[in-house]
Amino acid sequence: NFCLYLGAVHACMQADSSRRPPPPRSCDTFVYVAGGGGPAATVFGKNADRPSDEAHEVMHCPAASHAPGSMLRCTHIEIPQVERTHAVVLSKPAWMWGCEIGANACGVVGGNEAVSSLLAHELGEEPRLLGMDLLRLALERGATARAAVGHLTSLLEEHGQGGACEEDGDWTYENGFLLADAGEAFVVETAGTRHWAVERVPPGAGRNISNGLSIRTGVESCSAGLKELCVAKGWWDGEGPFDWKRSVGAGGRAHAKLDVRGRERAGADHLAAAAGRVSDGSLPAGDVAGWLGWMAGVLRDEESGICFRSTHGFMSTGSQISWRPPRDRLGLSEGTARRGCSELPCL
Repeated sequence: NFCLYLGAVHACMQADSSRRPPPPRSCDTFVYVAGGGGPAATVFGKNADRPSDEAHEVMHCPAASHAPGSMLRCTHIEIPQVERTHAVVLSKPAWMWGCEIGANACGVVGGNEAVSSLLAHELGEEPRLLGMDLLRLALERGATARAAVGHLTSLLEEHGQGGACEEDGDWTYENGFLLADAGEAFVVETAGTRHWAVERVPPGAGRNISNGLSIRTGVESCSAGLKELCVAKGWWDGEGPFDWKRSVGAGGRAHAKLDVRGRERAGADHLAAAAGRVSDGSLPAGDVAGWLGWMAGVLRDEESGICFRSTHGFMSTGSQISWRPPRDRLGLSEGTARRGCSELPCL
């Protein structure tokens, strides 16, 4: 019950990265969870947007057993290895240990996004785990989406996040994640080096993330001390529902950036359109080709910027679509790691 994954390697040289303007806000991840009136299997998709001159690769790592006490070298630091890791297929920058997108043999899929919070100053220059490292670790260790979230948040609390996110530069950022399996999905968003919040996406629901904090009051769980920190900083009054985005993203104030805009709005509109097609019967739950075609269309949306060609040295460099049915049925993942100067669509 593993996945089929197709890929082509990206390599395209452009201007010196030291002269590259600040990176545009990019990357978009989508899920429509199976059941509850939705598709017959969970549908997942992501475009990875990275520096145009960065090689992007697709690789398979088999399941493995590891000696007790062994250590694992991630991108910047070493951490203790677990005794058993799942087979994974990863879409990743070639220089980096972690991944932008991936799937494991248990049917868990995931992607990460750069986000920004009022605690971003904590990152500094100290090397820690990258968000891409956290995603790969979650996929290698988690047999379900919920288990993957548990591994991710525990590793974040223990080792923290931070360090250079490009090969020849000091660009660093906080991270958001979308992890899914055949039955449910989760959005995980981080702030600073070790704080996090989780929102569950139930069966039959769609969700997207696009480089900004997006969890509002639907917080299923969060890091220890987070709410107390927000009260101490005056970001939350401690009464009523805790609004993650308003607290760590806007300091508790009403702010225009709390609105869903740009690519995030376009992605939400795509999900709403799919829900409408489900309701009117034009997109049946079991129409595999229809659902995969719909997701491919979302990832090819250049008008909104969900897919974009080279802009200020950044572009869509890799894509993945996954169809994750119950475990007794074959799943599918298809992806690309494409030439940066190609005129082909994202997927």
